[in-house]
Amino acid sequence: MFNFGFWEIILIIIVALLVLGPKQLPEVARIVGKSLAWLRRSTENIKNEFEQHVDSVETSAKKPMDSTDESCRRK
Repeated sequence: MFNFGFWEIILIIIVALLVLGPKQLPEVARIVGKSLAWLRRSTENIKNEFEQHVDSVETSAKKPMDSTDESCRRK
């Protein structure tokens, strides 16, 4: 997702520890983790719904073409 190296992550942790303090840091990390998990689930659900809709549109668009091909073959 992000291209953070080892030292960038260490720097972020140190800054968060200084700003939030050792008591609030675990709580904030838990909230951020849950929020990211919710965001991933939501985007995955939206993606799946979109793909299902596209598939249904493609299927319905293909059906009239199939029947037209059959009628041309019969003539």
